[in-house]
Amino acid sequence: MSGKDAESLWEKSLGCLHDDVYFQVARNYLGTITTPFHKPQLNRQLTTLFSNENFIERVMAFISPWDATLISAAWLLGNPTQDELCALFTGEMDYLHVHQSVVNLEERLLLVPVVDLGPSRKALMINPLLIKRLQDRVISFQAVFPFSSTIPDSAVYQHGPDIRMLRALICMHAQGRLQPGEKGLRTLRSNAVLAMFSAWDEHELTILLPLLNHMLVRLSVIHEAQRETLLNVRRSEWILAQPPQNLLLLMLIEGAIDQQLFSQTMNQRQSIGDFFLLFQEITSTCRVVSKWDLQRICYICAARSSLTIKRNQEMVAFLELMGQVSHPVGPSGVRVAKLFLPSENTAASSVTIDTDFTISYTNEPISANGKDLLHLIAMVRKVDTVCNYELTKESFRHALDLGCSMVDIEKYLEEVTTHPIAQALKGLLSQWVQEFNSIRIFDGITVFANERVSRLIDGLPAIQEHKITCIAAGIYLMSRKTETQWRTILSDAGTVLLPHSVGEEHPSLENSGESALPTIPTALGNPILERIKSIRLIPKLSEKEPPPFLDELRKKIHSLHVNKHEEEDLLAKLSRKLIVSPSQIVKSQGRSGTVVASGFDFQGKINLIKAAVASTNDILEIHLVDDEGGTRAILVEANELIGTNRDFNLRVTLLPEREEKILSIDRIFLVRKLRRSI
Repeated sequence: MSGKDAESLWEKSLGCLHDDVYFQVARNYLGTITTPFHKPQLNRQLTTLFSNENFIERVMAFISPWDATLISAAWLLGNPTQDELCALFTGEMDYLHVHQSVVNLEERLLLVPVVDLGPSRKALMINPLLIKRLQDRVISFQAVFPFSSTIPDSAVYQHGPDIRMLRALICMHAQGRLQPGEKGLRTLRSNAVLAMFSAWDEHELTILLPLLNHMLVRLSVIHEAQRETLLNVRRSEWILAQPPQNLLLLMLIEGAIDQQLFSQTMNQRQSIGDFFLLFQEITSTCRVVSKWDLQRICYICAARSSLTIKRNQEMVAFLELMGQVSHPVGPSGVRVAKLFLPSENTAASSVTIDTDFTISYTNEPISANGKDLLHLIAMVRKVDTVCNYELTKESFRHALDLGCSMVDIEKYLEEVTTHPIAQALKGLLSQWVQEFNSIRIFDGITVFANERVSRLIDGLPAIQEHKITCIAAGIYLMSRKTETQWRTILSDAGTVLLPHSVGEEHPSLENSGESALPTIPTALGNPILERIKSIRLIPKLSEKEPPPFLDELRKKIHSLHVNKHEEEDLLAKLSRKLIVSPSQIVKSQGRSGTVVASGFDFQGKINLIKAAVASTNDILEIHLVDDEGGTRAILVEANELIGTNRDFNLRVTLLPEREEKILSIDRIFLVRKLRRSI
């Protein structure tokens, strides 16, 4: 962003402030201001001040490590709302502390309003005049994720799904071993099927196998008819030919959809793909993560992908199930993210065919042209480090039914085994092909026609490719796949009013309106990836000594001839880092900062509550007395003061839960009025 663009954006952002707030901000930084004030002129003065090198260095000197964490988080989130930025640390830290720290950054104009978002979303951005300086010196990956560079040796991962499991599942569908619907899912959970996947935990399999099965249905790799599942060979070849990283990403996307981990959104697959790409990018650096680190990573990835995670615990359990993070390690319960390095499968196929026609492999059995026919020609027996499939007469018949030819099968087996197949096997396969070709069974539509229509069917060249055979005079077997075409030809040629087919039409993949192959998202074009890479190596801001000019500012305040309350006001502003320059130390034009009433000051508490109820920009810090005499602090929006005389109740909304409650004034020990936001 150029300097002029930054100044223009900065002044537009200042224009978003309410006049009362704007006046307070301008008075804090520019000193005494008379009313009525001229906003454009004050904007120019503020721009000049925040462009002054000495002033900027003083602002930078006041930035603490906690400030750096919040600024870095805001930068990673993009343009978050105040609630979104606070939510990133909810649970780990006290909400009141986080909220007031964010408000303090707003008062210091390190975070400013985003322009032109409308009243429904009030988001924050980093001060455009300071963004370059903050990127170079403050914004840090480690500020948000204080990760360890030491990887524990004891990290244990679940296997998660992979291409071996997916191939075996598709194979079971190709061989007709799985029925549609709930019957098929019961088969997947049976002991016989679970025993085949000996590398996986049984409980893990009862979740993963149905999950992958649902994925195959959604992607139209299989089509569930009434009594059988139909395999789309083109799509099965497509999914098994995916590179490892693409296949993993596809399984993560479909698994998240199946588990309903996110709220519904437009273009859901693309958004979920962005989420997991960002997750892999962040965890490639930040591998050892605490519970809160992992929660923050997921929150940032979801926010930058326009998603909302429904339940954090279920998301963590899903990442563990899919093998993306380890089980908790050590007493602190840290997890280690799996480092996934995309690589081409360059290892040669190690496929062997035994005398009993068992096909065994370790590396992927992919042919030279990238095709995988193993799931079509053989039955799966065992899936482990060494996978076993068995070539049987029945499995060979299924392969021929699905469109494989003897030439294709022989060529595939020779390529993956790297030598010619045995003569005994070749002879047996040829015998099976002859048996297969000894009878032809057509799936067509029988047409009975009168003499005039029969002459049309026999004589029209355009209809011959749709005619399978002539059974008898006037009786034809026509193609079911191309019914629409030959109906149109007959209707146009002979003005024939064609009735609907008699009998039930079985569903097929060819006429079911097959959708296009899904697009797997890539890392290209996502701007946050470049953001992460640019700050990855910037060290975290460390604790430092108070700046040398702090004593100078204190002395200037003490030397100012003001009353005690005004001096306390100025010192409070200095402690909140709102004063960085001597020019800001002037006599107060009205009280600022927090206002407190406590103890027996009943009327003071009532007055503060009434003021907060009437204000849209004030919230209350309330300290409640419990039954044991202790106190606890809560942050609330004051909605309504109910009652008369001394019998008062306060209707509030608890923050951040947004839960409404009625509080008795008698239970309130202390009330502190705080600013919600600038």
